[in-house]
Amino acid sequence: MKDPKGQSIICGIDLGTTNSCISYLKNGKPVIIPVEADTPIMPSVVNYDEKKRQILVGREALNRLSAYPQHTVRSIKRLMGKETMVKLAIRSFHPLRYHPLSSNV
Repeated sequence: MKDPKGQSIICGIDLGTTNSCISYLKNGKPVIIPVEADTPIMPSVVNYDEKKRQILVGREALNRLSAYPQHTVRSIKRLMGKETMVKLAIRSFHPLRYHPLSSNV
């Protein structure tokens, strides 16, 4: 990714158990990108809206948790790297298996 001046941009993602954020370096200092309603953090929640056939993330997904718990996943970070399957609506998934030294992401 490049900025308007053609300089490379380095981004970082803090995937938290409860909340997540994205930042980039500007003049050697991290700047958090507001991603939802001008707030720098968003809930680490994913929801599948069956009617619209669309994936929702963050606050919108969290707002649907009580009405559609079978279509909502949260606190997934606790399961990453384990053999546990996670069900979201009618599909099951393995939480991301990632090792920082692996080239297979």
